[in-house]
Formats: sequence, structure tokens, C-alpha cells
Amino acid sequence: MSDWLRLAVVFLAAVNPAAVALAAWAPSRPRARAAEAGVTGLAVAAALVLAAALGANRLLDALDIAPETFRIAAGLVMLTAGAYAVARARVAAAAFEDGWKGGISPLGLPLLLGPAVAVAALSYGADEGAAKTFAAALPALALAAALTVARPHRWTALADGVARLLGAGLVAVAAGLIVEGVRDI
Repeated sequence: MSDWLRLAVVFLAAVNPAAVALAAWAPSRPRARAAEAGVTGLAVAAALVLAAALGANRLLDALDIAPETFRIAAGLVMLTAGAYAVARARVAAAAFEDGWKGGISPLGLPLLLGPAVAVAALSYGADEGAAKTFAAALPALALAAALTVARPHRWTALADGVARLLGAGLVAVAAGLIVEGVRDI
């Protein structure tokens, strides 16, 4: 598997588009307002992922944390997020304002850019470089933003199952990241 494809799978599991779609859906929201929120949320999350990937080395240096040590911490955060998705795929839906305000919060933060995505962007940005990390995260973020416009009430059981499977994948990725970090220390 190529490095980019491996990273794209990691970010797909970390973003968990099915769980985002279930959390962001509101039956009363018109599709146009949901699309506006989706575009805004995607822009916010993508900008923050890019900033995290670009500033990863500087942040880790400023905090005096070795990338290997941060890999372990990132793995623990991702493990927790993955285990939560397996146990309870549906994230609690937050109060959603219509339009771009809802795109900033809760869609951009914390749904699209949750803790698992943030630490993955920092860890992989330090190890793999900002361009590769951003290019791998963008498809997962875009898919999740696009799915918020869909009507998940028609496919709730499927979305719940996919969200749990992606959570299990995130647990596996996290375990590998932790082992890799320990081995590198």
C-alpha cells in the first residue's frame, strides 16, 4: 500500500464520515442550509488540518516532545476515539445553527476536526510532511462534509455499522502507532 493511500485510510477512520453525518443531520434543515454548513465546515477543518501539519515540527519542538513520543500520545487519543466509535457510533448531535455558523461549530469543530484528526495531522505532519498529510486528509473531510447534506435517516443502520467499523479500524491504526512509537524510542 502506498504511503498516501495508507494515510488516506488513517484519516478516513479518524474523521469517521458516517458518524459525522449522523451527528450533523437535522430533519428540519433544508439541504441548501446543510450544504452551506458543509462547505464552511470543510473549509474550517481543512485549514486547521493544514495548519497542524505545517506547524507540527515547530509545535513539537516548542513543547520539547520528540515525534516518537508524540506518536504514542496520538495513538492513545486515536485509540480512545476509535473505542468510543465502536461502543457508541452515534456522536451526540449538537445544537446546529443554520448556514455558515453551523459549519464553523459544531460541524467544523469538533465533528470534522475532532481530537483524533487533530493529533493525526500533527503526528503525520511531523513524520510524513505537510503536503502528503493534507492531501490524505482532504478526501475524508470532503466525504464527511458531503454526507452531512445526505438524509442519513434513510440509512441510519448502515451509517451506524460503518461508523463502528471505521472506529475498529482507528483502534487498529492507533495500536500500530503506539507500537511504532515505543519501538522508535
